[in-house]
Amino acid sequence: EFPPLTQTILIDEHNKKAILSAVVNGLSGPITVNNQEYDGVIPAMHMTDKEIALVLSYVYSVWGHPGDTVTAEEVKQVRNAK
Repeated sequence: EFPPLTQTILIDEHNKKAILSAVVNGLSGPITVNNQEYDGVIPAMHMTDKEIALVLSYVYSVWGHPGDTVTAEEVKQVRNAK
């Protein structure tokens, strides 16, 4: 089971770098979202910076944050910070 994307503190906090890192680098181990613990693996997405930016911008707009966007440059910065 994965954490929800709707009505979630993960998105509501606008923690872009953490979200970008999870998509670019993957994520494993326990995390708490909306006071519920999840312990699984989110694999890294093997997509271009532009593709990740487009997908995450779409996620932001559909799940209650219209106008929030992610740029390919932001994705690149997270990818290069490894």
